[in-house]
Amino acid sequence: MSDKEQIPFAQTFETYRQNVMPGMLSVLAEQLGVSAKSLEAIGVGYTFATQSWVTPERDENGEIIGLVQRSLGGKKIAIKGSKRGLCYVFNPDFKSKSVYIPGKHNWIRVSRDRPCPLCSRTKWCMVSAENPADPAAVICGLASGAVAECGNGTYLHILKPEGDKRRNSTTVLAPTSSGPILIVEGFTDTAAGLDLGFTTIGKPAGAGGLKMLRQMPLSGRPIWVFGENDSGAGREGMERTFLALRDLSNEVVKVMPPAGIKDLRAWLQSGLTREALEEYVAKHGVAAADAAVLESDAPSYIAKVWLDENKVDGFLRIRRYAKDWFEYVDGHYTLLDEDVLRGRVYSFLEGRRYKNISQAGDVTLVEYKANRRKVSDILDAANQWCPVDAEPPTWLDGQPHPHAIDLIPFQNGILDVKEYCEGNIVLYPPTPAFFSLNILPYDYDPDAHSDLWDEFLNDVFSGNQAKVALLAEWMGYNCVPDIYFEKMMLFHGPPRSGKSTVLEAMREMLGRHQCCEVTFQNLCSSFGYHAMVGKLAAMIGDAKTPRARESDAALEKILQITGGDPVNVQRKYRDDLASTKLYCRFTIAMNDLPAFTDHVKALEPRLNILAFENSYVGREDRSLKRRICQEAKAGKLINFALQGLKRLRAQQKFTEPPSSQQLADQFRLIATPIYAFLDECCELAPTVEERKDYVELKDVLFQVWKRWCEDNGRSYGMKQQFGVKLNCIPSITSSRIRINGKPQYVYQGVRLTQQAKITYLG
Repeated sequence: MSDKEQIPFAQTFETYRQNVMPGMLSVLAEQLGVSAKSLEAIGVGYTFATQSWVTPERDENGEIIGLVQRSLGGKKIAIKGSKRGLCYVFNPDFKSKSVYIPGKHNWIRVSRDRPCPLCSRTKWCMVSAENPADPAAVICGLASGAVAECGNGTYLHILKPEGDKRRNSTTVLAPTSSGPILIVEGFTDTAAGLDLGFTTIGKPAGAGGLKMLRQMPLSGRPIWVFGENDSGAGREGMERTFLALRDLSNEVVKVMPPAGIKDLRAWLQSGLTREALEEYVAKHGVAAADAAVLESDAPSYIAKVWLDENKVDGFLRIRRYAKDWFEYVDGHYTLLDEDVLRGRVYSFLEGRRYKNISQAGDVTLVEYKANRRKVSDILDAANQWCPVDAEPPTWLDGQPHPHAIDLIPFQNGILDVKEYCEGNIVLYPPTPAFFSLNILPYDYDPDAHSDLWDEFLNDVFSGNQAKVALLAEWMGYNCVPDIYFEKMMLFHGPPRSGKSTVLEAMREMLGRHQCCEVTFQNLCSSFGYHAMVGKLAAMIGDAKTPRARESDAALEKILQITGGDPVNVQRKYRDDLASTKLYCRFTIAMNDLPAFTDHVKALEPRLNILAFENSYVGREDRSLKRRICQEAKAGKLINFALQGLKRLRAQQKFTEPPSSQQLADQFRLIATPIYAFLDECCELAPTVEERKDYVELKDVLFQVWKRWCEDNGRSYGMKQQFGVKLNCIPSITSSRIRINGKPQYVYQGVRLTQQAKITYLG
């Protein structure tokens, strides 16, 4: 409203005000339950034409922009042409259109060396002289953000509070109190706030007048925003007002009157005092926005609010690793299905509203209507904060910690294995700062022990302590995400010899979520690696020797994982995981030694073999496996495994029982047929000097090899492949020598036995 339009309201109100005779305000004060002094301070007029009280509503500059008539019956009607404004005690000394007068301090023109900090011009603008390099005030041609017009197209900008030296140093609010400013609804609550001794501003009901309210001198002052116990509009108006003002001060709180009290005036009438109100606000005032109200509908903002609500000890509970979502639950991070995650975002958004600020500065609360696209945008935005780039286990807080591979998470804490190996029990508190996909599903108890387990092993291994030691070392090795020793385990023995019972006990000790079940067939499939991501142990129970093609593919993958080589993990309907390290250890249970073909002896040095030599067929204890698994679930086997891990790290190798060495020799003959062939059909030079006497033609040796393979059901391959296999044996070399005057291609260091010549060459 322009000045010309506002003048009639001010004049009209002054006329109405002069109609108020001494004593009249006391009648109104008694009717409203407030003091006549407060009514007079705000300003009250009277019109005899309608026998109504008249109250003014002002803008941020104190100008009266509307008049409201209150009949003797309490009915309120705005005078024609009125606009809704604020109700407060106006300071008559305030001059809204003051021109900046610098007073004792001077101005300095900008220059090329000292351009204007606002528009960067090097001419015409001026900065305050106290500190030209960092001025408190600027006179500039830019109108945006100015506090006053200085004439001739220039405007005053205050950059620091001390730079405000305008002639009008007063504010539009009369200085009634130095305490907090109360924001209430309406004229009568404004009077009630004044009666309590507070500077009070009354706004229209709901969210009216917020733009003007933001222009009032509220910055830096404590602000108490009051709601009303009505049908809900009073709480809604409080929330919207709080959101509009919260950036003006660090001390903005929301206050709802006690149940059964409608508003501040009713509260005052019930006997409220200033001291009681201050005590109530300190206890019940809320400094946070309503959780159902969002500051913005921007995906990044919503994602941050959602993530902040999912924090534990200041750390995010939701993380993104290897293109999967993970959630911190019960001491570790567990895979979170994306559909479930999306459902949680929908649930978070349900019933939410967001603050919308119009170009005119009005604040409205708009219902947030979630849809698939919006939820996707929120999850995409969350990737600013959620990704974990390092391979688990790893620390996320950047602080010094024990190495992750020396830690075993339990339900009651994280055990330091390095300290354990030195004889100390150190448990760190569970924390989302430790990004681990594994946890042993029970509390760690240093005194836990299982007599049943000891009796079982003593029986199964016939008291052979070397076998017990090897099993303990292997179980301990499976507890940590450390493949330093590059080993796998083969449980070998007849049916009903205890292999599956030990496997099942390992599963329960490690926790089933830390283990994966695989077969040779699915291991060599395109997606064979996927099941092993983040697992401590891969188990192949009751395995049968795979077909030759499957055997070669499975062996290749086992060797890659056991050796710690990065692999490309293919996933169904999802992007591949490139260069991923898997740290699961393979444990295979078989009745027979596997017929892998390992010509270069890559598997043999990585293989531990544990012999189960006793068969319990016909004398099985059907309840034994269940009882042992119960012991494992209760954490009673863990100290057995940890003692084995301690011994393994101390001796830097696995214990090798004699029976294991015998089985390893047998496995070598099966997996590396060239050794079996040499053992059966050839003689090797005992020394380097005698190598020249051990010579065999390449074609002849290959012919014998070919016929030996046919007799033993082996694939002999091409002659060149046979040569590669022989060259892997250090004592055998290829050469070209003259025999009977003719050059011949031969192998030196090896020759056929007489029996082999008779058998295969006639």
